[in-house]
Amino acid sequence: MSDEFIFESKKFDRRNISGECTQFTISNGYRSFLGSLEFLENNGGANIIAGIFDKNDSTVIELAKCPNPLDIRIYVQDENGIESFSDSSVKLSGFSKKLDMKAGIVYSSCIAESENGKKIRIEAERFVSLKDKHLWASRYEISTLNFSGQLIIESMIDGYVKNSDGYSFTSTEHFNSFRKYDFGDSICMVADTKDENFQVAEICGLVFENDFPGKPRRKIKNLNQKICEFYSFEAGEGEIFKFNKFGITATSRDGLSEGLHLVLQKQIPEIRIWKLPVRKRIKCENMV
Repeated sequence: MSDEFIFESKKFDRRNISGECTQFTISNGYRSFLGSLEFLENNGGANIIAGIFDKNDSTVIELAKCPNPLDIRIYVQDENGIESFSDSSVKLSGFSKKLDMKAGIVYSSCIAESENGKKIRIEAERFVSLKDKHLWASRYEISTLNFSGQLIIESMIDGYVKNSDGYSFTSTEHFNSFRKYDFGDSICMVADTKDENFQVAEICGLVFENDFPGKPRRKIKNLNQKICEFYSFEAGEGEIFKFNKFGITATSRDGLSEGLHLVLQKQIPEIRIWKLPVRKRIKCENMV
C-alpha cells in the first residue's frame, strides 16, 4: 500500500480528543463515524447520518448527532472486585492509529492499564461498507498481558448524544422517544428527532471468533436513553480474544414501508457472515 493513502498518528492527547476524532473519520456517503477510541468513556465520537437534520433549541438547523452504536467498554472482575479499562483513570501506552484512505479502514492499537496496574492490548479495525451503505463493522483483538480473571465486554447503543461546542448552555439534544429492543443476539434502538420527527434505527451485535468451553454469558441492561449488552467469560494471562461488532442502520428517509426495527431484525441472519474475520469482508467490499 502506497504511503500516500495512509494517515497515521502515534500520539494520543485527551485534551485534543475532538481533533483526533475528526482526523480519523470514515464515511460512505450515507453515514460517518468520527474516529474515536470507542472503548474509552467521553471519547468524542459521533454518528452522523446524511439527511438527518434538526433544530430544537439550536440557533440553526443542523446535522444531528445520532444515537451511537459504536462504543464498547472493557472490564475485568476478580477476587478484588471490578476494574475498568475504559474510565478516566486508564493509562494508554504504545498508541498507534492509522487511516487507510484507499481501503476505507481505521486501525488502532494501544496498551490500556487499569488503575491497579492490570494491562490489556487492544487491536481494532473499523469500516463502513461501500457495497451496502447501511452496514458497518469493527473487529477487536484483546490480549490479557499480566492478569487472569473474568473479562466483561459491554456493547451499547447510546442515545445520550448532543450537538455541542463544549458549553452546556449551547448544547442541544436532538432525539427523543427512544424505543429499545433485545433480539437475543443483538440489540436495537429507534429514536425520533424532536422537530422533524425523522426516525433513526440502529442494531448491533457481537460475534466471537474464539472457541470457548461454553458460550460467553450475556446480560442486557435497558436504561432511559441507552441499551447495553454485556458478555463475560474467563480469561487467563496471555490469552487473546477476538470478536466482531457488526451493525445495520436505517432511517425513515430510506423509504421503508414497515417499522424500522422489524426491517433491521430481518437482516440479522444475512449479517451473520460477520463470523468470518471482518478484514476478509473488507477486502471484498471496500477495496478500490
